[in-house]
Amino acid sequence: MMRRPVASSFLAASLVSLASTAASSFAQSAPEPIDLHVLHEIKTQAFFHSQSMETLFYISDVYGPRITSSPNHRAAAEWIMSTLKGYGLQNVHLEPFGPFGNSW
Repeated sequence: MMRRPVASSFLAASLVSLASTAASSFAQSAPEPIDLHVLHEIKTQAFFHSQSMETLFYISDVYGPRITSSPNHRAAAEWIMSTLKGYGLQNVHLEPFGPFGNSW
């Protein structure tokens, strides 16, 4: 007959206890109610009023590839800031980074 080490038996018992406690607490919690009206509004905004493709087009085709610290990089950052402010975001600003030279 082979004896198991005490530590592994304790670990196994702890895992079984933890699993049963977690399972019983999940079974007792009620599911969160879903507001279908809000869900419908989110879908409507996403499918009919999304500006993601227009924004992606503008940042990639108008400003194109941007080398770090180049004038086009700065112009793209300024455009992004003005767009986010136009969406109603507050405290939109550029963060300093570097020191980097012009590079990919």
